[in-house]
Amino acid sequence: MMSPFYYPLLLVHATLTLFMTMGWVSNSRKVLTVLFGLLVLGIFLFMMLGGCFITRIEKKLSGDSGDFTILDPILERLGISTDRRARTLVTTGLFIFSLSITGYKLLFADTPPNEGGANHPYGGSRGDMKNGLINVSSRNAHEDVVQDSDQKKKSKFLDLKRTEVANK
Repeated sequence: MMSPFYYPLLLVHATLTLFMTMGWVSNSRKVLTVLFGLLVLGIFLFMMLGGCFITRIEKKLSGDSGDFTILDPILERLGISTDRRARTLVTTGLFIFSLSITGYKLLFADTPPNEGGANHPYGGSRGDMKNGLINVSSRNAHEDVVQDSDQKKKSKFLDLKRTEVANK
């Protein structure tokens, strides 16, 4: 008899698998750090337990002694056998692929510290975002332009004040 927790666990398993294999597309440093930690933990558990622990729980909850996993439909669609060895190789390959890209993006890529990433309108490759505004002090490329603009505004303001004082 199938447990009522089977389908929610299957959904969590699918979501977690999708995140762990494709989460590296994010440019958020926080997301990449969480992903890296999950991948390291996942690889460790996968190796220590000789397979996916969520799949083991799913099998117990389903009451099915069959050999079906969440990866099987994808393997069948690709024409790859669904035996234990093939599943283990594909899963290990996906872990290593995702861990490599995530590690590269965290360690070597110019991933900005903000949440928006390089393509975010307020982010840019070197910007920080504070309270919805660009923290221009950390943006070397635009620092001089902003300072010049501020100087011009101050100069105009002082000129207006001098004119008002002179006219009185």
